[in-house]
Amino acid sequence: MSPTLMGFIAFVRSDMKISDDILPDDAQCLSDSYELASAQVLRSLRSLQPVFYRLAVYNLAAAYLIELAPDSENSHFFADFRRKYGLNALIPGIISSSSDNGTSQNWVIPDFVRTMTPRDLQLMKTVWGRFYLGLLRDIGPYRGLSQF
Repeated sequence: MSPTLMGFIAFVRSDMKISDDILPDDAQCLSDSYELASAQVLRSLRSLQPVFYRLAVYNLAAAYLIELAPDSENSHFFADFRRKYGLNALIPGIISSSSDNGTSQNWVIPDFVRTMTPRDLQLMKTVWGRFYLGLLRDIGPYRGLSQF
């Protein structure tokens, strides 16, 4: 089954748990998010299995939706979400080590993280963006589809 705008709206209601009280079905940000994701996700994912393409589109669209959706007069759902998860904060990269006078810690940074774009780093902030990037990462080495 190919992704559709109506399918994405169903995804928003069931998987993201965002009711139509918070975001009505005719909200422009729903179609904008869906169109952005549809244009960006590689159509060659369909050749693997249609479910890969559909889930990639819906999860990338969900990540865009969280960033684009305005709040209504009665709700601060999206502003609260963006604040809680730091979506409006600039993160120019990953810190690999830190220390002070008494402690020190060091992280091993995977090679693929070194080549991430600012957009990739932003996508890592939501579960939907991480799912999308993980899907590309998992299938990319086998099909040459990964952006990493």
